[in-house]
Formats: sequence, C-alpha cells, structure tokens
Amino acid sequence: MQRNAMKMFTSCGWFFDEISGIETNQILQYALRAIKYAEQTTGVDLHPKFLKRLRNAPSNVYENGASSYEMHVLPAELGLRRVGMHYAVSSLFEKHPKRLELFRYIAESDFYERLEQGNMKIAVGRTVLKSKNTYSEKHFSFAVLYLGQQNIFGSISKDMSQKEFDSMHESLFEAFRSTNLGDVISLTQQYFGKETYTIWHLFRDEKRKILRQISRASMGRSEAAFRELYKDNYQLMTGMLRSNIPVPSAFKSAAQYVINTDLHRFFLKDHLYIDDLKHLVTELEKWDFKIDNEKSFKLAASERLFYEIRKIASVEASIEHLQLLNQIFEQLNQIGVELDVWKSQNMYFSMTQGFQRGNWEFSSDEWRDAFLKLGEHLDMKIEKKVVEEV
Repeated sequence: MQRNAMKMFTSCGWFFDEISGIETNQILQYALRAIKYAEQTTGVDLHPKFLKRLRNAPSNVYENGASSYEMHVLPAELGLRRVGMHYAVSSLFEKHPKRLELFRYIAESDFYERLEQGNMKIAVGRTVLKSKNTYSEKHFSFAVLYLGQQNIFGSISKDMSQKEFDSMHESLFEAFRSTNLGDVISLTQQYFGKETYTIWHLFRDEKRKILRQISRASMGRSEAAFRELYKDNYQLMTGMLRSNIPVPSAFKSAAQYVINTDLHRFFLKDHLYIDDLKHLVTELEKWDFKIDNEKSFKLAASERLFYEIRKIASVEASIEHLQLLNQIFEQLNQIGVELDVWKSQNMYFSMTQGFQRGNWEFSSDEWRDAFLKLGEHLDMKIEKKVVEEV
C-alpha cells in the first residue's frame, strides 16, 4: 500500500541560521501538529523518525536540533488532554463555565459544579471537548482546586465511569465543605491517581490571562489597604513633613501608590474635573513623588486630550470646554509632563485652516482667545492677527 506524503512549506523556513531560533521553532510547531493529525487519521506515529532526523541537525546553542525541539516546541503542543486542563482551570474564573471556547476547541460540560468558600474554590465536571478543525471529540472528567493566589491543583481522567464520578464529586465536596484540604487532595489522588497539573502546565497566553485575573483581585484588596493607610495617617504625615521629621517609608509608599493610581485613572474617566487634577498635582508636588510608569501615563493623557480636542471640530464646543483643556495642559506642564501631541497638532491646524477659509466662525472674542491659548499649549505658533482677520 502506498501512502501519500504530506508536505508543508512556509516562507520563513528558508531564512534561518540557527535551528533554535524563533522562526524555526514556529515551523517545527506546525510540523508537530501535522504529525499529530497524521497519527489521528492513519494511526501511524511519525514522531520517532522526525525526532531522529532532528538529532542530526546541528545547533550553535544546543547539543542538536532535537534538544531545542524538546525544550521549546514539545511543551507548546496543543492536544485534547492539555486543552481539557485549560478548560478545567479557566472554569474556576468564568461567569458561565459550562461552555467555553479555547483555541480551536469547544468545551461543553454535561455536568459542572463549582463551590466557593472564602478565597478558595473547587470545581468538578464531565466535559466533551470538540475540535473545530478535525471534529474529533474527547470525553473527560476533572476536578480542580484553587487555594488562592497562583495555587491551583487539578486532575483529569479520560475513562472515569459515571458511578466513580458521582462518588468522587460527593466525597470531594464534603471534604471541601468541612475545610479539610488534606482530605480533598488525598481523595483527588485516590480517584485520579498521583498525576496532577498546576497553573504552570498551562499555555503561556492562558496562564497570563488567569494570572492577570488573580492579580487584579489581589490588587483590589491591596489598593483598599493602601488607601486606608494613606487616609488614616494623612494628618500625621503632614505634621511630620512640616516639622522636618522623616515620614516612615510605609506611609510614603502608600501615599505614592494612591496618588499615582488616581493620576493614571484621571484620563480614563467619563468626565474630566480640573479640581481633581489640581488636587493630585498638588499632592504629587507636596510629597515630591515621581509619576510611576510615565510612558503609559503620557500615552493615556495624550490620547484623551486628542479625543477632547477633536470634539471642538465635530461639535460647537463651549468656552468652558476650551478653558478646561487649557487648565489641564497647565497642570501637566507644572509637573513637567511632555505629551505626544502630534495628532492634536494636526487636528488644531485643520481647525485653524477652517477658520481662515471662513468655514467656521468664532462665537466670541473670549472663545477665540481660549482657542489661541490652546494652540500655544500644543506648540502651534498661530499669530493672533491671522485669526483676528476672520
């Protein structure tokens, strides 16, 4: 019987001088996927021969091509079992966990239950995992335990009977409700075996997503604690500052975190209130703090100001709106923030041309003066006499 060979070509495969490079590893991931598809459809495992060939490929970094492949490519292999692990862990943090799409798969649970106690969670389920590409399916049962922070432990089985699952479900939940975590872990091993997985077994993107979810919850609690420390000790800190007594670093750290957090959020709010910005600038100067993550802050401020300046061109902006923009620029100049305003400059220049052509008219001298002032903040040198002729 003659078998047709499957060939794959990608343009970047012809341009490399090191087999462990990012381009080559990406191509080797394609090759691994093709090998797995071939095994699923024909029952022939091409992987041993492929690995043997890679051992003959030289590398300037590793012992040979196979070493790099085993270190960088195999851990990224996307299989039904590993996607099942992803689903089990992700379900702990989803609002509607019974049906999720992960990568090119759909996970749908015939049964799913999650129980929470404080910061800890446990979930068990019987799930069907379907591939959107090959339409292959795999049924599996799982149990996953979350102990807070990044501590996640799970187990998965492809052949657990319904009777075993029901017994496992009842036993695990009873032990969890009684807060006997030792029994929970012991029972998990009893039903699933000793092989477990943790968050570190997940793929990089999914792992980052879950860690971000966990960190957001932790940061919310941390922020509340910092705010309480800052407010409760504000008068004491002020008195120490005026008396030239060193302020404890714990107090200053809390103050710096709160002030910077509020400063970064200012340009994300629906409405900009100048008094809020003035207060934050005053606090920043009072305690001699620097802006944390200044690059991100400048980007957010620049984009929001462009959005606000664009309103002038699309609607009849009030004099109060122009004055607000000028005051914001003044406050930012006061703390030495240099914005990236090229988009705002282009917009302002376009508006200036509109006035000069007679397409637009100034509603009042006060409005015109505020408009010219905005141009100064944008470093646009428009002479007053030019617009006075309008």
